[in-house]
Amino acid sequence: MASLAMAYDEGLAERIRELCPKATEKAMFGGVGWMERGNLVVGILGDKMGDGSSLIVRVPPDTTPQVLKEPGVGPMVQGGRTMKGWVVVAADQVAEDNELQAWIERSRKHVATLPKK
Repeated sequence: MASLAMAYDEGLAERIRELCPKATEKAMFGGVGWMERGNLVVGILGDKMGDGSSLIVRVPPDTTPQVLKEPGVGPMVQGGRTMKGWVVVAADQVAEDNELQAWIERSRKHVATLPKK
């Protein structure tokens, strides 16, 4: 059983479910992700720091440096490596539905350009 510190924000997950009703939901990386056409669009990382779950968002790799300059956005680091094309958005940056929807749509636009898996 996962510790409470690793649990993801179920309220945020429910909001994403409402905005992505046709996406495939999949448990991963101690959280949950939403896939479209076999590609991950967004996901929720577990609350490791006690300051809320973070949203991971797929962005065009060549725009990652610019996206990282936006408020509340940080790099996605996996195994000590910064992942190009992925960012972590702080929970407070998606507190409002329009903010969350904007990040989801931004990612969907990019994912639509990727080959179906």
